Amino acid sequence: MDNIAHTLSGLAVRDVSPKNLYNSKPFFWVALVIANIPDIDIFAWFRGQEFYFNVHRGITHSVFLIPFWGLLGAGAAYFISKKSLPFLKTWLWYSIIVVVHIFLDWITSYGTEIFAPLTNKTYSAHLFPIVDIWVILPMLALVIIGRFFSKYRQQAALVIIALLVLYTGFRITMKFGAERMIRRERAEAEWIMSFADTQSWRTWINPSLYRVVAVKGDSAFSYAVAPIGSKIAEQGRFDLFDSTDGQWSSVVEYELGYAFLRRSNLPIRMFRGDSLFVSDLRYTADFDNWGSLTLFYPLKNGEIAGAPEFLRPEVELR
Repeated sequence: MDNIAHTLSGLAVRDVSPKNLYNSKPFFWVALVIANIPDIDIFAWFRGQEFYFNVHRGITHSVFLIPFWGLLGAGAAYFISKKSLPFLKTWLWYSIIVVVHIFLDWITSYGTEIFAPLTNKTYSAHLFPIVDIWVILPMLALVIIGRFFSKYRQQAALVIIALLVLYTGFRITMKFGAERMIRRERAEAEWIMSFADTQSWRTWINPSLYRVVAVKGDSAFSYAVAPIGSKIAEQGRFDLFDSTDGQWSSVVEYELGYAFLRRSNLPIRMFRGDSLFVSDLRYTADFDNWGSLTLFYPLKNGEIAGAPEFLRPEVELR
């Protein structure tokens, strides 16, 4: 998830920690860093977009690094506190903070390479968007309660954790409800995937809406589904993009194209004007949607004529 959610989750874990840790300022400040430490891979951007897409949510988000990150945090807090903090207990609680970070990334559509470097497979529950205000707000409330009403912080934590569990259950119900609706409508589909609908800010803040993709052969059909009210709106048919496509080898010749497709679950492509667009149905069913993550390649005589970019050219897509 976003770093606001990660920071708040770190503070939330700190709020339920033992009193001697909770009252320690060094423990507090290091907790803020450890809550975000797996995202240190964001600095890979300075080595180029290609490198970033290859490593983001990779080894730094691996379960195998949880003890290391906890150890790093415990060592820093132990040093800053002048050895007043219990090292093993501090290590345990910082490790829990990192576990929560990895879990929050796993439940999003982007997912994370949980078992790197043993495998670079990306695992994802496809349950939440990367930014979810209905996760952020309860954790923010817990932090405020911990700050001004610390006497009740643990009771408040139990209530808010229960609310987040219920919210997660609601999202799971909506997700699988949306999939069932499409299975009834598209019984011939070979397989189905669903994602939190983030086509616009209105859908982004509505946790009952999911976008379901039904795949048959080399075609993918995207639907906006509202299980509450049993509403389905078809968003379009898309050509799935894979190594059997004639343009595939030209696209992956460029490192950015290779890195982008390696991390894609449902790559799609579209030709418009003098450009080839490559995107991922996890994020958008509209290539020029404001929130889409789309590469474009310039074309000349139908062939790729230059390196890809994320900026959109002046091309009429409709």
